[in-house]
Amino acid sequence: MAGKEIEVSPQFRLYLHTKSANPRFPPEVQAETCLINFTCTETGLEEQLLAETVRRERPDLATQKSIFN
Repeated sequence: MAGKEIEVSPQFRLYLHTKSANPRFPPEVQAETCLINFTCTETGLEEQLLAETVRRERPDLATQKSIFN
């Protein structure tokens, strides 16, 4: 299979996980992938969850907050 292209289903997803704080991938891999950094502090997570809750429960307040920020 090396060097040959193969058909892949559009629904195919590959998830890779690493404990490395700063993983390094070649540019050709980065161009074809979406890297997500899940590093988050407890306070940061609280703020994100509160913002999402307000956005769903009180969209009027979320809109008002976005206007002032």
